[in-house]
Amino acid sequence: MKNWFSGRYGPSAEHFAVLVQHSDEVLNAFLALAGRQDPMVAIKLAAAEQAIMEALIALRHRTQDRDGRRLDSADNRG
Repeated sequence: MKNWFSGRYGPSAEHFAVLVQHSDEVLNAFLALAGRQDPMVAIKLAAAEQAIMEALIALRHRTQDRDGRRLDSADNRG
């Protein structure tokens, strides 16, 4: 690894694949150098979509009444 940091030798393809598996930053840098940032945008979009879904689920759980019945917006029109 000292040789990687010193710039004498790069990682083997196998080691590079392991780095990419475990580091989004390495993957993003590689894709940018290769001019292929579209896959990273898709990955980030999917992660954002998942975070929004998790937030919606958490919000729905908080809007349940004491009987466990979900409160719909029609129930709150008062």
